[in-house]
Amino acid sequence: MQSEQVVREQLKKEWSTFSPSDKTLAAATMIGAHIELILIVTGALTAIALLQFVAPAPILRMIFGATDEVGLAVAPSPRAGRRTG
Repeated sequence: MQSEQVVREQLKKEWSTFSPSDKTLAAATMIGAHIELILIVTGALTAIALLQFVAPAPILRMIFGATDEVGLAVAPSPRAGRRTG
């Protein structure tokens, strides 16, 4: 762990001497090394946002338990806006 800190400090000192193409390559390598985790996290956040858009009332009930009518007025059920007849 200590050797990692030493390498980081050395990189901070030398970073300004790198060419722009070297900096781009370093950033691309860092993203490439962690792309699986990045995709999992962004996919989960997108799924949560989509669920809140599609079914806000059930999601509020799931997160906060029983909600009163005022709380549900902020996020009505998708069926509430439908007209019958």
